[in-house]
Amino acid sequence: MVQPQMVSVLPLFSALEDLTQLHKFYVLLPHQLRLMRQVGKLTIEDVLNYETGEQVSAYIFFKKPLDEITEHRSELQKAIQGYREPLYVCYYCKQLIRIRGGNFNSGKSKKDSFHFAHLKDSAACHIKTNHVYTREEVDRIKYNGAKESALHIHLKEQIAAYLNKNRLFKKGVSSVEIEKVVKSKLIEKEWRKPDINASFQDKRVAIELQLSTTWLSVITGRQHFYQEEGSYIPWVFHKFSLDDDVRKLTYNDVIFTNHHNAYVFDEECSRKSDLENDLVLKCYYKKYYRQGLEIMDTWEMTYVTLSDLTFDTVSYKVYFHDAKKEKREVELAVARERNRRALLEREQENEAEKRRAAQARILEQRKAEEKRRIAAHTELKENLSKLTQQLHGLQQEKDSAERKAQRLQERVENRMQILTNLIAFADKTYDLITGKSRSNPFHRNFEYGHYEMVNTLRAEFLETGKELEASFARAFVEKGYWLKKQADLPTLGQITIAGVSYQILPEVDQYFQLIRPHYARVKYIPKSAVGTLFEGAELRSVLSETNLLEVFTKSSLFLLVEHGQDVLTFSDKVEACQRSISRIDEMQVELKIQLQDRIKQTFEAEIADSKLEKSNIEISSEALDGEISVLQAEVVSLKSVLDDLRGSF
Repeated sequence: MVQPQMVSVLPLFSALEDLTQLHKFYVLLPHQLRLMRQVGKLTIEDVLNYETGEQVSAYIFFKKPLDEITEHRSELQKAIQGYREPLYVCYYCKQLIRIRGGNFNSGKSKKDSFHFAHLKDSAACHIKTNHVYTREEVDRIKYNGAKESALHIHLKEQIAAYLNKNRLFKKGVSSVEIEKVVKSKLIEKEWRKPDINASFQDKRVAIELQLSTTWLSVITGRQHFYQEEGSYIPWVFHKFSLDDDVRKLTYNDVIFTNHHNAYVFDEECSRKSDLENDLVLKCYYKKYYRQGLEIMDTWEMTYVTLSDLTFDTVSYKVYFHDAKKEKREVELAVARERNRRALLEREQENEAEKRRAAQARILEQRKAEEKRRIAAHTELKENLSKLTQQLHGLQQEKDSAERKAQRLQERVENRMQILTNLIAFADKTYDLITGKSRSNPFHRNFEYGHYEMVNTLRAEFLETGKELEASFARAFVEKGYWLKKQADLPTLGQITIAGVSYQILPEVDQYFQLIRPHYARVKYIPKSAVGTLFEGAELRSVLSETNLLEVFTKSSLFLLVEHGQDVLTFSDKVEACQRSISRIDEMQVELKIQLQDRIKQTFEAEIADSKLEKSNIEISSEALDGEISVLQAEVVSLKSVLDDLRGSF
């Protein structure tokens, strides 16, 4: 019988959060299969994190940076030498695992190659003997391996301890057993070993902790087994995400097949269990409600004990809130509301149809009356119509002329306004032509013709502008390259020889070419002579490039340069790039000036043409005014005669 234990879960929960973040993506997805094809099939593809129960995929783990792999390698070695608790173990034989490998040549470059391996002279394991398990057997082995993690064992003992408190305080639990084998009553040799087997109010309850992220087939098989045996199986998690899309798929497989209820045991539950002398769990459950014709849902949480739960005697599911039933009720409510709205819509459509029919009858009567009036006044109306059409045509012609004159005036004003700020406008045009901007400055300033204007300028200036932009980009990138090289140069050590301060040059092959042009500034001294009375006499100057190469390869010598003399530097490269950038800037300014001149010439020509066209339109508009006045007088006279005729009806 498990006795209640007052053990803090704070350290384990904290460690879990860190390590969970480290391994949260270790589920074999399509991109992992691509990694498998790139690196080749590994002998040990997955190992078990013994602390957390998480699955660690070798294909993902060994894509980490070298420093992280090295840190894990050190921790595994500590476990092998007994300096710490086990970290990674083999899923199948539970023996300690080490990381082997290093650098190897691949053509012209070196690459890192690592893999998981058993210890030398370790006990037999099916991986080493090439024994083949079925998929179901592999899943079961991994599932049971995850159950042996430190966190899984600790949480299991905590839950059992709080169930025993329930039993001691007579709150319904009559027995508590950890990992007791449950044999099938229906199938011989079929058995399961739940984390905790308990009796609560004459009900058999098998509690399973779910910390892993895979093995759906094992979980499904366990749920079916316990249902067949008449046992209730609440799955307990150690954490829960409210986001259905982010939450692990295995969690969803458990939650949504258990009335949309999820039970969590965490640090907060542990504190409340201590206060209640009973097992207290967080229960997350779905709440469904109707919003118009939409079914909405949200997650809610409450603290529960076994006494708060409903035990379904048909499905042997355990739930606090029957979300499935609630969802069905909401679906029925939505269906009723949809039917009500459809009926109301049909009634409204019938009423609308009646109104349309009545309006149609009235309209027909009005049309008949209008037809009779038209027949009586045909001759007068035809004459009036002809005059009106003529008047309307003249008025439209006058309105069109006025609108055209207005557009011409706006065009003149737009061009003149742009000419007052030609520099900024030309800059925007340059950016458009060279592709630095997609904003067309002509688009908003002209009612038409902006595409032709842009195409004309692009044909004249595009090639030169593109060349300047490309040259600028190359010079800028090259400058950044040399600045990066300058920043990556090492910090030189300091040394004083015979009262003179020197800098120690690094004897690294990659810096030889930088030092070689400045060999005349370089001195050398045996390392053994430094600090002696005769160190000044031992100091020698490099006499040639050949002499530099000779002393550069000797590790017994210090290569020195007087303090303040720059030997390791790329400043000449940086300055050359900056001069190129300045020249390109000047050429861009000159090109923009040419662009300004071209725009100015085009605009001034358009302004002159627009003013002349506007003057001609104004003359034509005055002539139209005279014709309109004559027709208006004739229309007024004809309407007067028509009114007199209407009075006789």
